[in-house]
Amino acid sequence: MDDHTDAPASPNTLSRPLFTLTGPPLLIILAGLLMTAIAAQSLGQYAREHSKRMTEAQHSAIVNAAHAALASAPGPAGFDSGFVDQIPNQMSVRIDALEQHTNSTVFEVNTGKPRAQDHTLRSSLSQPSGQWLITSIPDRAVFEQSVRESAIVTWVSGTMLSLFGAFVCLMVGLRWFKQLQVSSAIRREQEAQNQHLSNLQTEKRILRKALNDSEQRSRDLVSLSGAIVCELDEQGKAGFVSTGVVDVLGFAPADLTDVEVNQLIADSDREIFDQTLNAARQTRQLQQAELNLTNAEHQRIPVTLRVLPLHDTLHGFSGFRLSMHPTPV
Repeated sequence: MDDHTDAPASPNTLSRPLFTLTGPPLLIILAGLLMTAIAAQSLGQYAREHSKRMTEAQHSAIVNAAHAALASAPGPAGFDSGFVDQIPNQMSVRIDALEQHTNSTVFEVNTGKPRAQDHTLRSSLSQPSGQWLITSIPDRAVFEQSVRESAIVTWVSGTMLSLFGAFVCLMVGLRWFKQLQVSSAIRREQEAQNQHLSNLQTEKRILRKALNDSEQRSRDLVSLSGAIVCELDEQGKAGFVSTGVVDVLGFAPADLTDVEVNQLIADSDREIFDQTLNAARQTRQLQQAELNLTNAEHQRIPVTLRVLPLHDTLHGFSGFRLSMHPTPV
């Protein structure tokens, strides 16, 4: 049983993670609301400008309709029901007949609603029948509604984005706070893993020593056998040659690297050597033959040849492993 107990955390230790956990979300909310207020003000101004352009376009359409009505029926009689149908409900329109010293109202529609007097538009129209003053006043709700709608959309979107950002930040903070609480357990686990790694490294050194001993034992056995041991590739070229070739043939192993071994065979026995290799490759079994080698002094050395083909499931046939043991004369 572990007698160690963790000391209670001090107030300062607890307050720092708590501030780190709650501070960033609050800052995100405050910054988001501030940006939302700025955006709402800008969009409100844009909505008012858009409404103003819309009322100007409607006023121009009313002036054109009045011009067409007066062209078809001069005088107030031209402002019939067809002309009235072209006037939007949110627009108050008054048409005055301008005389030399006075003016009189001859047409008026949609005058009962509160109007935005500061957005009043006037246009004069000259016809053979006289001069006319067309006055249009938009409904106050046209401007108020557009500003209100843009403000609602902006504040709802900005508030939701601010809360979402604060929520994400809070989740990240909670994850960090949880990691802070379990840091001591993680350290203990790391210490155990380090100890386990040290044990594995010790076992690795032991296995490496055993492998080196086994390799040295194999070299010693090859040397004690007095035979030439070598490995050939598919073309019969030597890759590995044991040091026994020095005693038997008088060649250094490095001199025979990438050399075709059949060059060491006496001319009369090369066919036997090739047949033995082919038989080992076809039967995938150990083959043996008696033949003669030629040493560095061009003397014939009788040997017993044993050939073992090399196969694996990945590459298939990959070469030969053979031994040539001198035969007593």
